[in-house]
Amino acid sequence: MTNRTLAQNSSALIIEDDPKLARIFAEALKMSTFEYQIIHHGHKALEYLVNAVPALIILDIHLPYMSGSDILQEIQNDPRLANTLVIVVTADLFAAEELRSRADRVLMKPISFYRLYGVIEDLRAASPVGA
Repeated sequence: MTNRTLAQNSSALIIEDDPKLARIFAEALKMSTFEYQIIHHGHKALEYLVNAVPALIILDIHLPYMSGSDILQEIQNDPRLANTLVIVVTADLFAAEELRSRADRVLMKPISFYRLYGVIEDLRAASPVGA
């Protein structure tokens, strides 16, 4: 977990292949007044990020066609995304421990709506006013 804060930019990206989980994540973001985009495949997420700089990304680790770990590496290598916070979500305890130092937060599945909403609000509360 890093000490970075959530920008007041209200855009978010959900990268999750399970449509039901993506909807839960979307509702938590919506309640936190984020505009969001849902993408179900890793390559499409990277294509989207060529032209977008979201404040927050919710990233599943086990995705079709490209691993979330590889996507996280691409995000971290892109200077435009240096201030984008990443919440990693996974059911894989080994992957969670491996990525804990690389993501802003790591959440274990299953994740409740209220748990994710609380994490988003904690990140926002830690942000300085006007950031």
